[in-house]
Amino acid sequence: MNTLTSLVDYLKAGVNSMAVKMLVQVVSPTEVRGIFMLDSDRKRECLVAVEAMIPAFEYGRYTSNESFIIALQSKFINNEERALLLKFADTVRDESIAEYGDD
Repeated sequence: MNTLTSLVDYLKAGVNSMAVKMLVQVVSPTEVRGIFMLDSDRKRECLVAVEAMIPAFEYGRYTSNESFIIALQSKFINNEERALLLKFADTVRDESIAEYGDD
């Protein structure tokens, strides 16, 4: 699973009868587990795990102008700063001599 909503839907569906006694463990900001109570060996069985899918952005590396624009549009919040970056990226031409527009 990749979202907390999917975990909630799983629990509400009642697919697993052991889910009634399940504990929710927040492992990290991107991982949550549904674990069962202690067994006779004092260990916990993991019934379900949720790990967030976080889009990665390659900082400090060359990327084509087209890939950069797509990454900006799909991985960043739509705000004024992103709009300014997109406007600037639209003026860049990749040729033997790079040209940049500024206003």
